[in-house]
Amino acid sequence: MPEVGGSNPPLPIRLCRMKEDLFNLLALQEIDDAIRGLQHSIESLPEVIKQKERNVEEKERLLDEKRANLKEVLKLERSKEREIDEIRDRIAKHERQRLEAKTNIEYQTLTHEIEVEKAKILEIEEDLKLVWERMDALEREIKELEAEAANAKNMLEQEKMQLLAKRKEWEDELDKLKDKRKRLLPHIPELLLQRYERIRKNKGGKGVALVKDNVCTACGAEVPPYKIAILKSYREILTCESCGRILIWKED
Repeated sequence: MPEVGGSNPPLPIRLCRMKEDLFNLLALQEIDDAIRGLQHSIESLPEVIKQKERNVEEKERLLDEKRANLKEVLKLERSKEREIDEIRDRIAKHERQRLEAKTNIEYQTLTHEIEVEKAKILEIEEDLKLVWERMDALEREIKELEAEAANAKNMLEQEKMQLLAKRKEWEDELDKLKDKRKRLLPHIPELLLQRYERIRKNKGGKGVALVKDNVCTACGAEVPPYKIAILKSYREILTCESCGRILIWKED
């Protein structure tokens, strides 16, 4: 009996076994889907952990940056305070000189210089207010980031433990699925299995597609009515004319 919708030769499967064989093949596809999903989860786990570690590292980087900024602000504060101390020394010197002034002009000149120096102090003190505001803001940000970084580290360790435990669960489940697959293989005709494996390899792991509402659920292509009738009768192995996957009809 020729196969409809495919270039492959018909499979020598007895009609009375056709439905059972196809349903076993569908069960195999479901197992392979689960295996592929678990393998992906296990393989992607190191990257998941690395991403979480990068998140912690980013918080620590921001914390280091804020600490460096605070260090620079503290240096600026000391520089401004030294500048004020130097000006005050000059003012004290001018005041001593003014006491020893011999003329009004000399007295007035020193008085003017003292006023100029005092004005400089006022300007620097205004600058210092801005420095102190920036310092206070940085100290608050650092305190918040320290708490966030510490919390992120604790969360990371907890999540690592949870993920590693999850990995063990996935590996155990994967072993069970592989064993289940191995036990299912003898119940599928060799030629049908070979065709499935060949299609699965070329179609991203999907060798079988259910037909629902008269369309292939794998690619969305419409399945002609006469093929639907054949699929429902389980008389032949049909493949999708669009994606080439083995089609299976399953009652809801």
